[in-house]
Amino acid sequence: MELKPSFYNYSFEVESGFIGVLNTVTEAIAVLSTYEHRSLKTNYHSLSADKIEYLVGNGFLVPYYKNEQKIIHATRIKSVEDPIRAVFRVLTTSDCNARCPYCYETGSTADCMNSRTALQVSRFIIDNADDKPITVQWFGGEPLLNPIAIDDITTMLAESCKRENLEFSIVTNGSLISQDFIHKFRNAWSITDVQISLDGVETEYISRKNYKDPKYTFNRVMKNLHNVIDTGIKTRVRLNYDDENVSSILSLIEILSKQFATKENVYVYAYHLFDKSQGEKKFPDKNTWFLIQRALIDKGLANPLDVFKLRRKNGLCFACSMNGYVIAPNGDLFKCSVSMDKLMKVGTIWDGITDYSLYYEWCDPSLCNTCISCLFLPLCQGGCRAGTMNLCSEACFPQKEFIDDVLRERLCFLQPVAELR
Repeated sequence: MELKPSFYNYSFEVESGFIGVLNTVTEAIAVLSTYEHRSLKTNYHSLSADKIEYLVGNGFLVPYYKNEQKIIHATRIKSVEDPIRAVFRVLTTSDCNARCPYCYETGSTADCMNSRTALQVSRFIIDNADDKPITVQWFGGEPLLNPIAIDDITTMLAESCKRENLEFSIVTNGSLISQDFIHKFRNAWSITDVQISLDGVETEYISRKNYKDPKYTFNRVMKNLHNVIDTGIKTRVRLNYDDENVSSILSLIEILSKQFATKENVYVYAYHLFDKSQGEKKFPDKNTWFLIQRALIDKGLANPLDVFKLRRKNGLCFACSMNGYVIAPNGDLFKCSVSMDKLMKVGTIWDGITDYSLYYEWCDPSLCNTCISCLFLPLCQGGCRAGTMNLCSEACFPQKEFIDDVLRERLCFLQPVAELR
């Protein structure tokens, strides 16, 4: 069978005499001599049988007839038209007890979902899941300011759907998590995934959260975080950072390490904040990104092979899925939670889709020629749709601007590297 080098091979310098190759479809990395690298690109027949077998097995060489770009496009279409799960991000309220300066909901009118709307939300979810497993993400505002809506929707879905087809998660600032709420998490609400965001240690945290009530302190939130983790529920701790709070984030990593490094149900990760500005796309600063990631690794909160792994995506995010919706407290329908002004409304839970043009703009799997011809496409599938629609500044995948450094760092943790050569 005649072979050809994969279109999705990305080459980067490793050291004198050796070239690294990442295949963005299989996620595999090979380290080749300059001769082997040249042979891969121009005359693979000159390589040893063992080397050819390795390159074929890891996707660096593919059958000559294989249209890789067509396959990548097909997986993206499937993720849009026939997703594995139907995802509904439900804002029980747009109100919040914090006033974070970076919040994309700043300035919006606070609204709270009532029982009548909650009942219709349940019906809408059931009617629009198309018999797929359902994921409900409780969101806000601060979703725990309106637990009654969560009670109502969860109860109706549990009565109407098979339990194994339901999955519930919540994104919260953590300040309101009482023992009563934890009991609801585990029992009445069947929540399996909790995300809590932190912005630094005490002074920085209080400054950024700017809680309306001063009783919500850093120590209080940390205690609540402990209580959630102790239940065994999967807990994601998101560290929000920008250029102004890096030192505080590093101090926070030190604290989290001492308290949670041995907890298997805790996942700590850092997230570079982006804004809703239009125009030039923004990537995190390379030095800052590496500083924080290495701190997470050194303190036992992250596995380096996970941190420096570039993962293939089969499709776009749920906002681009035909079975993905964001539901506002008043029942308005949107596709993305960072794009919820009235111009982005696609319908209501009572009327269904009313703006099909906008709905299909979100769900269109086609991409610009630049993305289609990009060998990084399997890693981002075109990137953030809100970004490409100029609704925010988020772009592609965050490591794109310094991908060579990330790959070289990953090689340092692959043992033994010699086997890749």
